[in-house]
Amino acid sequence: MKEIPIACQLYSLRDEWSVRPLEVLRFLKETGYTGVEFFGNAFSPEFHAALLRESGMACAGWHTGIEDLEGDAFEKTLARNLTVGNHFICVPWFKADTVDGWKQFCDRLNAAAARLAKYGIRTGYHNHAHEFMPVEGEIPWAIVAENTDPEIILQLDVGNCMNGGADPVAWLKRYAWRNITVHCKPWGRQGGFDLRQGDDAPWEQVIDWCRNGGATEWFIVEYEETADCRSCVRTMYEKLSRI
Repeated sequence: MKEIPIACQLYSLRDEWSVRPLEVLRFLKETGYTGVEFFGNAFSPEFHAALLRESGMACAGWHTGIEDLEGDAFEKTLARNLTVGNHFICVPWFKADTVDGWKQFCDRLNAAAARLAKYGIRTGYHNHAHEFMPVEGEIPWAIVAENTDPEIILQLDVGNCMNGGADPVAWLKRYAWRNITVHCKPWGRQGGFDLRQGDDAPWEQVIDWCRNGGATEWFIVEYEETADCRSCVRTMYEKLSRI
């Protein structure tokens, strides 16, 4: 049974992160987190790297739009990730109304992954709810999985998956070796993403599978709401670490 470190997607503390980044990283370190996943490009690559060094945190990934992995934007994105030593870039959002639209996206993802692989960086895709809602009779998450290179990460977001009416454990098992990083987002039947109103995610089954049956290298907590986000991020760490 392997131990899997826990990181935090910094979008969880986005308002504070934008103005007090080092304080946020120190809070996460004190809570027990060992890594963070970046989003956006608000700061310079050198500043991101300095924040990691000062706080003693590792980079567990970077959420990056598909457009920033293409054309003239590619080199800047590559430099940003090499500067912080990141090995996982996941596209956080895409939506199409047709199967063909999803397959075209897969072609773009494959092309980006081929370019990034030369530098030791793996590419991935992160789901929201709509990837589990049929498009022309097909499930977009399955379209992405079955039309992309096996090395492309399927970064399953547990809460978003449940919000889409799907079973996260079943989808983890379906593509067992592609869940290199897993987003641990709480979700409840009563309050949705508001952890203060409950959390119905099957964390014990998720963690057991990832530790014993999958290839997961990072659990990454993400919290959607902005109220009491520090408290909820701490609660999620304590919950996952106990399991």
